[in-house]
Amino acid sequence: MGFAGAVSRIFWLMGGNIALFMLAVFIFDKKTYSVFDIAFWAIVIGLILVRYIDITRLKGLTSNSEPATLKHWRIYVVKLIVASAALWGLAHGIPYLTGR
Repeated sequence: MGFAGAVSRIFWLMGGNIALFMLAVFIFDKKTYSVFDIAFWAIVIGLILVRYIDITRLKGLTSNSEPATLKHWRIYVVKLIVASAALWGLAHGIPYLTGR
């Protein structure tokens, strides 16, 4: 695995997810739509693209260090979108529901 492969792996496994969580906290504090919402969804798109490039160009691996395929990518995309939408919805919904 080269440098680009290592960086992409760190991004899709940890860095991007940490960034999404931090942005969700900022969205929760802001209580209204803002640049944080744009950044949140930009990172989701970035994660999808980086994972695709990781698999198709950088011989990416699964989280279990097995060779990844486009089937793994499709599953990743679905899980990422569902989890991201839930997190984003909670970040906006909790302040609304609690009257905060």
